[in-house]
Amino acid sequence: MASTGTGMSFFLFSILLVVRFSQVHCFGEKVRSASPARSCSPPSGTGKCSLTEGQSLLQLQRLNGGTSLEKAQQRAEIEEPEWEAVNGGTDQACRGAKPSDNSADYYTLHPGTKSVDACQALCLEDSVSCIGVEYSAAGGRCELWTRPGGIAASATVSGYTCLRLIYAAEFSLVDGGENRACRGADSLDNSNSYYLLRFGLGSIDACKQACARELSCKGIEYHLAGGGRCELWTRDRGIEASIRNEGYNCLSFVRTDGATALPSQPPAEPSCKPFAEWPDVDKVTCSGCRALVLTAPYGGRCDSYCGSFGQLCLAAAEEVNENCAVKYTARCDEQIAGTSDMLCTCGYAELPSSSTTPPSTASSSTSSAPAATETTTQATTTPIRVKSTLPSQPPAEPSCKPFAEWPDVDTVTCSGCRALVLTAPYGGRCDSYCGSFGHVCLAAAEEVNENCAVKYTARCDEQIADTSDMLCTCGYAELPSSSTTPPSTASSSTSSAPAATETTTQATTTPIRVTSTSPPADPSDPSGSCCSPFSLWPQVDNGITCDSCTALVLTESYGGRCDQYCESFGHVCVAAAEEEDENCAVKYVAECDVVIAGTSDMLCTCHLPRATGSCLPETSALPTSTTPAPPTSTTPAPPTTTTPAPPTSTTPVSPRSRIEVRGRQLLVDGKPLHLKGVAWNPIPKGGRHPANLDFAGNVERDAEMMQQAGINAVRTYEPITERAVLDALWVRGIWVVNSVYSWGKAPPDSVIKIVDAVKDHPAILMWTIGNEWNYNGLYVGMNRAQCLARIGEIARLVRQADSAHPIASIYGGLGQLDDAIARLPEIDVWAINSYRGLSFGNLFNTYASLSGKPMFFGEYGADAWNANIGREDEQSHRRHDGTDPRDHGCLRRPRSRGVSRRLRLRVLRRVVERRRWKPFRARHGRHRAWWRPASGQDLQRGVVGPCELGPQPSSCFPGLQGDLTSRPTRQSRPASATRLGTAFVVFNKR
Repeated sequence: MASTGTGMSFFLFSILLVVRFSQVHCFGEKVRSASPARSCSPPSGTGKCSLTEGQSLLQLQRLNGGTSLEKAQQRAEIEEPEWEAVNGGTDQACRGAKPSDNSADYYTLHPGTKSVDACQALCLEDSVSCIGVEYSAAGGRCELWTRPGGIAASATVSGYTCLRLIYAAEFSLVDGGENRACRGADSLDNSNSYYLLRFGLGSIDACKQACARELSCKGIEYHLAGGGRCELWTRDRGIEASIRNEGYNCLSFVRTDGATALPSQPPAEPSCKPFAEWPDVDKVTCSGCRALVLTAPYGGRCDSYCGSFGQLCLAAAEEVNENCAVKYTARCDEQIAGTSDMLCTCGYAELPSSSTTPPSTASSSTSSAPAATETTTQATTTPIRVKSTLPSQPPAEPSCKPFAEWPDVDTVTCSGCRALVLTAPYGGRCDSYCGSFGHVCLAAAEEVNENCAVKYTARCDEQIADTSDMLCTCGYAELPSSSTTPPSTASSSTSSAPAATETTTQATTTPIRVTSTSPPADPSDPSGSCCSPFSLWPQVDNGITCDSCTALVLTESYGGRCDQYCESFGHVCVAAAEEEDENCAVKYVAECDVVIAGTSDMLCTCHLPRATGSCLPETSALPTSTTPAPPTSTTPAPPTTTTPAPPTSTTPVSPRSRIEVRGRQLLVDGKPLHLKGVAWNPIPKGGRHPANLDFAGNVERDAEMMQQAGINAVRTYEPITERAVLDALWVRGIWVVNSVYSWGKAPPDSVIKIVDAVKDHPAILMWTIGNEWNYNGLYVGMNRAQCLARIGEIARLVRQADSAHPIASIYGGLGQLDDAIARLPEIDVWAINSYRGLSFGNLFNTYASLSGKPMFFGEYGADAWNANIGREDEQSHRRHDGTDPRDHGCLRRPRSRGVSRRLRLRVLRRVVERRRWKPFRARHGRHRAWWRPASGQDLQRGVVGPCELGPQPSSCFPGLQGDLTSRPTRQSRPASATRLGTAFVVFNKR
């Protein structure tokens, strides 16, 4: 996409020659047939088949020995295509990734089409690129959809029909499929030449369809990262092995449509600058735009290296012995540690081409280009190959992704693909920033005053220091177009084909459940896949290594801190200790971020960032210390400040914290987070929900009280979209579990605007959907099946809009929770609202038997109203709280009755003024689980009846939302008995 304005730019000239074949008779008249012929008998003397009725020209070319069209156009015809109605099909208009995604680039329009059948026939004629149709009888509007990511959503529009074209295919799971990454001959064989990479495919089904369309595809590897990362495996021998990699899926593919898979084409050599222009080459260059380069100036990352001279990283690896042999491969954005050099493959980046039109950077005069220009472009996201004898053109504006896809933008965007971005996550370097989302740096500068004015310029690989933001100009890498041949590499074995590689590695902001593709652990290493082999660990002291991914390492380079040591080679710290005597015996243990002083070495336990939950030790990763306590650190404790900090660490969390779910744990930057919070719904006494909900008017005082009470999180019933409110909470170290959807009459796609408004704010911890929806039918009386469908739809929309935060759903009790868990795999964390009186009973063990995901309490409490005596049961409160109910002070910590020894429960309870968080208590004042039923009533404790409608209007108690002074059926609860139990608890299996 070309941008306007000034700035560094490059020009790409290309012509797309599109030849569309219709089914024609040999004399040119159109012929229609439902069953194209598959074979023929050539007339004698010709040796060639002639075009017959029912055949397309493309079929005829295949029968006569092939065609010169691109490989994607050589895909066999489907004998009996199937059509799938998208979300029912009727009254549905096709959409891209979400219901609001409806770009005209996604389809070609054919007005005046007489019927949906005729529209489908047009799609089948364009079998190379058409993936579905949208049809409306009004005006005979027929849209032939060609979006590479497929039709992933629809919108309800009367009179429209949306149909997806399905190709016959059969996929089988490789080694179970789930949490498996595909490999070649063995688990170490993972060359990027084995697959074609597609981003933006929002579902595994879309990835499957992309494979079905690629005749050479033999299987897929899929992950949700980057909006859907899809590898189409074209290796001649297919997928023969796999390796455990959480979040990935590996499937092999067998055609059932009668087509024969083509053998994989040899990968085209990437096009790149001559090696003479490559910096810091360590004497060795290889074929395929690969060289052995120094690690130190680039932090061991090939994306930083390639970006330093205007190229894009295509592959990264460690070499065997100062040569071109590959020891193991790595991601472009992954540090190759413990070595002085690395193998980097750098080249020009591909330009996106999702339609049959050339990129927007091409001049409008390309249609009149002379015949000497030869350019071919496939209609999918494949590289553009340029061979031109045209005179050079004036430079055009750089082409780049929309600013909405740029990470860490500091609210200011400029012309010419330039934006003001945060420096911290990228070390103040624009090459690292641009490379993080698949671009190359074109220019770098410091701004004058939070604007687009340039104070001074810098090199792309130069750090812009002493500032929180910088101006970076990023774009797709330039393709050579000023000569008849692309620049050749120094290696004689490098192909002269001017083709960019079809495999482009794009880094994204870290999403949920993204598993590191670091080199697999040595099978003999007892640590398994929890960490890299010890041979890759830097600065191990005299080679002393222990079990459980622990080693004795030097302190000097890492300030005596294990967290800094582990992070230096792409791991996270799990445990830290001082050793007894140059061995694995523990003298004392310490926190990962605490300096182990007065020693030259330390014991550090490091895990891969995405190591599975089974890697976590039962108690401690280190042996039991023989010393009661560690000596006092020489580092003074940090003073209390207003700087946002994570609740479990004295180290401030960066503005872009990595939040992830691993097993039963919720992790922030690799460390477990324990929530202690309140459900916050600030409505004045006598007010109504949600009309009188006032976050902004109450946040300062409430947040101050929460901070004093030790609260580190709030859960909401309506979304907070005001950034000033989030700022006020975050400055006090309070996370926000933000509701995005609770009322069933709200349009599903309304969540997209909510998420987009604040997803980049550091206070956001996760999104929640519904509040006890299994009881209240999303406040509109939906049945269970409808609720499950809506919750799943909302979760998918949220995930499409934001892959960096977990999604939770608030469930009432445990009834049928197993069914909900099974039918809603999109939910990362479950929240339980539980009112069980004096004990949680078997709740924890029951939940643990149902799910391996984290759980927190959205609400909890004890019986309040006892129908047998006609009043509130103060004695039950006394037994529950362990103190006098009239006491307004802090209550002592409850006993862990009913809590499994292997589950840690951290609960902080606080008595709060009624007028401050009264709405939290008010919503439960009419909760039927909050009173004990009279004898003979058919109501079990902890089971909520039909009148539990939370903050929404209730047929049982109309007009009483947030006002408990005049309830018709029971007395208001005395202010002295008001309890605000802290409702957030994440429990971790140890």
